[in-house]
Amino acid sequence: VLRAVIELARARRGLARLDLATLARGSAPCPATASLSPAQAARVAWIGYVLPRVARWLPFRADCLVQAIAAQRWLAASGLGGRIVIGVDRPPATGFEAHAW
Repeated sequence: VLRAVIELARARRGLARLDLATLARGSAPCPATASLSPAQAARVAWIGYVLPRVARWLPFRADCLVQAIAAQRWLAASGLGGRIVIGVDRPPATGFEAHAW
């Protein structure tokens, strides 16, 4: 859990200095799930589980993009690749919605 707090804080701080082009260039290829060892798959699952739960309790905003950046960095530190995907929609009701994962 402490690692999640650290990664989220680093991602939030880094996001202020990061543009989307740099973020896109920094994405590592994402390995196929079938090629992960059981330990690696468990690591990926843990990171995906703990980050959003810890993010809710932090005193700073740790939205989906911050969580995606934190996950990518944590995966890279574990020797695993990851890619950040940003989806955008323009529904009539709200005009704009985006999500990162």
